[in-house]
Amino acid sequence: MVSLNPESGELIWKIDDTNSFPCTTPTGTKDQLFFAAWSANSTGGREKLEAHFDDELVFTDDELVDPNLFFSRFDQDEGGVINKEELPQSRAQDVFKWLDRNKNDLWEKDEFFILTKPGGKGRNVMVTINPGGEAILNGTDFISWEWKKHLPYVASPLVSENRVILVKSLGIITCLNSKTGKPFYEGKRTGIKGEYFSSPIKAGNKILITSSLGSIIILEDGEEFRILAQNEIDEEIIATPAIVDNTIYLRSADNLWAFKESPQ
Repeated sequence: MVSLNPESGELIWKIDDTNSFPCTTPTGTKDQLFFAAWSANSTGGREKLEAHFDDELVFTDDELVDPNLFFSRFDQDEGGVINKEELPQSRAQDVFKWLDRNKNDLWEKDEFFILTKPGGKGRNVMVTINPGGEAILNGTDFISWEWKKHLPYVASPLVSENRVILVKSLGIITCLNSKTGKPFYEGKRTGIKGEYFSSPIKAGNKILITSSLGSIIILEDGEEFRILAQNEIDEEIIATPAIVDNTIYLRSADNLWAFKESPQ
């Protein structure tokens, strides 16, 4: 992660020990910059394997090291391999082509450790950066605090007053004090699973988040976790909503929606 002089392109500062495969965007105020990202590429073992499945699935220690035991859980036709349809709806289905290294439309046992082996360097971490730093900022006072739990995969952090909101896959929400990094709440659940690709946005005193499953969830913008409303549009949502002139624009798989208050 680098900061460049916009006129000359020269490096101002750099942090080189964050996530190695980030999908999120840094979010800032005039006093702080927040960057949070999780990727399977920056982890391994149980965490990497379980991140590809619904968190209701619990794998044994033996299943983590023995492909035969792991495959027997999903191999419905007992063919010794797993096809995409045998996997539950999950990230494992989404990345099936990546798991199938020999391109025979099957996940074979010698391809199992792709889901447990670390993919690269870097850390799954949130860093908070203070202004004024130069050169390498790793381990300096210009990084005021770090956070390592319930990190987002694609959704960027939202900053609202003294709060930073993180939205993790499967609808797991965390709200941190932007100055101290201490949680107001952490690991709370919307009750709607799926991926959360779109970033949370603020509308007045409410926070709008969306699930890829087509759910729109409205949270109270405060220090306590409170769901105010939930609406369904029955279409996949990937894009982040936008607000213009008191109208919320939402792009789903097949439609562009515009929501605004009805005239009295």
